[in-house]
Amino acid sequence: MIFISKIFLKSVFLLLVILGSFNVVAQDNKRAVVKLGIVDLAEVTRKSFMSKDIARQIDKKRKTFRAEIKKEEGKIREM
Repeated sequence: MIFISKIFLKSVFLLLVILGSFNVVAQDNKRAVVKLGIVDLAEVTRKSFMSKDIARQIDKKRKTFRAEIKKEEGKIREM
């Protein structure tokens, strides 16, 4: 009788160890995914200043072009 209870206790212990290990393996497969991003503030600022400068240059050329067109329209009207 004592022999059977020892075998039973060992079997229950072994079963608990096996079932417990399945839980640990399942947790290893569900790793958290960490997303990391790096922002280069110097480059963003530089590009922002560049875009503002480009907009200023375009506006300057647009004004020059309009002035030339008005001058030529005036010459055509004088004819």
